[in-house]
Amino acid sequence: MMKEYPWILLNIRNLWTRRDRNHNPERFRYVLTMAISRQTEEQILEILARFTDALHSGEPGSIVTLIDPDFSAVLPGAPVRYASPSEFIGNLPAPFALDRVVVRAEGTVAWVIARLFPEDPPERAGWFSAVLRGTGHTWVIAQIHLSLSD
Repeated sequence: MMKEYPWILLNIRNLWTRRDRNHNPERFRYVLTMAISRQTEEQILEILARFTDALHSGEPGSIVTLIDPDFSAVLPGAPVRYASPSEFIGNLPAPFALDRVVVRAEGTVAWVIARLFPEDPPERAGWFSAVLRGTGHTWVIAQIHLSLSD
């Protein structure tokens, strides 16, 4: 059964309404609610769980197996975009938890958006987004972007 995420539709609808009064947001409903298989969703959620567990444990070796060789990341407060796994491993973000995770995919590309809750300071909630690439037997994280509220 396909999950509905009305809060994301509402946010997208409001964004488009502000930008273009003649825009019909219903036309994007199919794209925003595109169903993916339960197996694909579970595989991607497992990769994200392993990623956040690795951040909590501080084991960089286990993170390397979850990210693409062409991985890049944009992290809060970072002066640059980390454009390789080794740069990212050398500058790991603080552990965080994810909530309200929305997973979408088409073919071998998946994208994720979620609420981000860092452990320190916990009141600075933000957003997590990621792009994953299917390799045929697993998914790897190709890009992440973390943002925190001020």
